[in-house]
Amino acid sequence: MPRQRWVTSVVLAVLAAGLVFATVPALYLRTQVLATDRYVETIAPLAADPAIQAAVTEHLTERIVASIDVEGRARHALTELTRSAPLAEPLIADLVPVIVEQTHARIEAAASRVVTAPQFQILWVEANREAHQRLLGLVTGEPTGVASLDENGAVTLSTGEIIAQVKERLIGEDATIGTRIPEIDAELTLFQSPELVRAGQAINVLDRGAVILTWLAALGAVAAIAVAPAGLRLRVIGVLGFGVALAMAVLAVTVGLGREYYLNAIPPDRISPAAAQSLIDYLLAPLQVSMRIVFVVALLTMLVAFLLRRSSVVLGQRRGNPPVGGHTRGDRDLQPWQHRLWWNKRAAQAAVVVVAMVVLVLWQQPTASVALWTTVGAGLALVAVELLSRSMTAQ
Repeated sequence: MPRQRWVTSVVLAVLAAGLVFATVPALYLRTQVLATDRYVETIAPLAADPAIQAAVTEHLTERIVASIDVEGRARHALTELTRSAPLAEPLIADLVPVIVEQTHARIEAAASRVVTAPQFQILWVEANREAHQRLLGLVTGEPTGVASLDENGAVTLSTGEIIAQVKERLIGEDATIGTRIPEIDAELTLFQSPELVRAGQAINVLDRGAVILTWLAALGAVAAIAVAPAGLRLRVIGVLGFGVALAMAVLAVTVGLGREYYLNAIPPDRISPAAAQSLIDYLLAPLQVSMRIVFVVALLTMLVAFLLRRSSVVLGQRRGNPPVGGHTRGDRDLQPWQHRLWWNKRAAQAAVVVVAMVVLVLWQQPTASVALWTTVGAGLALVAVELLSRSMTAQ
């Protein structure tokens, strides 16, 4: 009966850890990504990010230049001039690239001043707030607002109001080109992934199930401790802490791989790699903080359970109980550190696993190579501890 209770308790602890693995991203989606105020609060600092400012400036400049056809207007004007001065045609023809370049530079400078001005912060926040409402509509199947999602999974943001600000600045600088800019409602790509088209239902399920998952994880942990035999509850708490910490390490690697996939999937002609990286890093920052908090709490729980169990064993030995195990043959020839390693082999192996998990969770952006080499390093360390212990036992 105690054995069955122990096995049931371990199964419940593993189940609770798995539920925590799903609960953390579900709560992140519910409280950070799908909550408009939190989303805007997270994304607002990007208005001052140099990579985002450069991407928006380039986007605005290209859209404005394309809308007024600078090269076509320049060629038309110079053609009219050559009618009255045919001999100047070779010289005037070389002016077209110069005029286009100067006009492009002036529009770009005006766009840059708009993007780096304090007013851009307000425009950025308002545009993202409206875009977020549209994203919520995409999840619920009722799209509205200024963002759209095409069949390629590209989520775009309207920049019409920002272009209007650039036009006003050019007119204020007495640039005649400003008066020729039409009303433009160009769109800047924020994300692009074909999976976004199919992810709406999954996001909906996670959003609605976040609270349920939280309660199930808590109930699973409590049940695991309650079911365990009285003398093994500290061990179950340690297993539970280890399981949750391991779940957060796996989640950290999963998030890192997802980030890497996103950066590789989005075309550079839609948004610059630097801007895409800034955007995804800002959005994932709250999730990474949550993972690390849960990871640290799980490690502390495991450590406290281990120390309490250790102290109870030591106390039992002081009361006259014989220690578990015995000395190996020829142990008098061993060094002190070898004795300690043999007696604490399991603790050493657990420490190796914990260090590997710490690396995966605290690494800023764990990639596939980081996960691979961390796993290889931990595996070699575990093998080394096992071989050293066996060699001492054989003496």
